[in-house]
Amino acid sequence: MRYFKILFKSCFVVFGLFLSFAQSAHAESEFARFERYSIAANGIGWQDLSNEQQETLAPLRDRWGNLPAERQERLSNGANKWREMDPQQRERARDNIQRYQQLSPDERAQAKERLREFKNRPPQEREQAREKWQERKQDKQERGNRGRNKDRGRNN
Repeated sequence: MRYFKILFKSCFVVFGLFLSFAQSAHAESEFARFERYSIAANGIGWQDLSNEQQETLAPLRDRWGNLPAERQERLSNGANKWREMDPQQRERARDNIQRYQQLSPDERAQAKERLREFKNRPPQEREQAREKWQERKQDKQERGNRGRNKDRGRNN
């Protein structure tokens, strides 16, 4: 049980903001494929980011040019996803990032390894694990709510 809890927290913490999904190669036009490979080789210039991306990534502006091209692409995609999140999702992502920053280097390495293991599982197994995690999360919330309700009854 603890393994799944840490695994899923790690998933959200490590990749909460920076997840991006690549389009399948056959769905891309020739130009889009060329553009992607060009970006991977040369990186993305700060001026090539949209105003929204620049606003989201503003803390990285000074060191943007020094980041590896692959990281620039992941961050620009992550900035797009950030813009699509509702306020609740953003708050969860902020919390996850903060928790990740508080982990020791060993705990971070452990979280990354668990995420790699999770991603290597078959899709059906990953979905089952997500469902179990959601059930446990809901059970925990319900137990917490029952405890708060009992406390309120005692205080009246």
